[in-house]
Amino acid sequence: MRSAALSAVTLFCSLFFAAAVQADRCQQIRAGLDIGSGTTKIAVARVNVCQLRIEKMLYQDQRAVAWNEALAHSTDNQLGPAMTHEGAAALQQLLTQAQRFHPQRISGVATAVFRNASNGQAVIDQLQRQTGAQISIISQQQEAKLGFLSAKAALNDPAIRDEQLLVWDIGGGSMQMTAWRQQAGQPVADIYQGKLASVTLKNFILTVLKNSPEAKSP
Repeated sequence: MRSAALSAVTLFCSLFFAAAVQADRCQQIRAGLDIGSGTTKIAVARVNVCQLRIEKMLYQDQRAVAWNEALAHSTDNQLGPAMTHEGAAALQQLLTQAQRFHPQRISGVATAVFRNASNGQAVIDQLQRQTGAQISIISQQQEAKLGFLSAKAALNDPAIRDEQLLVWDIGGGSMQMTAWRQQAGQPVADIYQGKLASVTLKNFILTVLKNSPEAKSP
């Protein structure tokens, strides 16, 4: 009996230790960057990578960086060195603050302005070299899906189904509307991909409607 009891205790301890190791392996501190056309944002969170769930938000911040404004006034459809330097400085400020939480991984996405600029990838490559962050230029469709997931996560309501939501994501250089539906038992995304956003709308009003491209925004 004593041997059986000891075996049961040993088995329980082994299972408990294995579960604890698995739980510890699933818990990670991650940092995410969103390098948008007008704002660069960062979020640091404790996440469960096994269940793909944010467990606690640790830090959020942002910096206004007028990437799209600079591209709109560019004569060669390129982001210039001064703009790149400004963007890198803002990004480094955010990353310095994020490092206080010792993230195990820092990754980010770059959106419309970098898709549109002829040297967009070169600028992102430079930002990666300077900061050590892993940054990818994503398609507008990928941006729409990530925006949908972010909006749903912010609601923090597991009872809400994807089919009940319509997410409207307005950035500086593009906008997306995303909804999900079931088709033949499979989830399908319906995505509207628009080019008119906050900066592009402002420039359209000033240039086309008011014929005053140098005027201040109305």
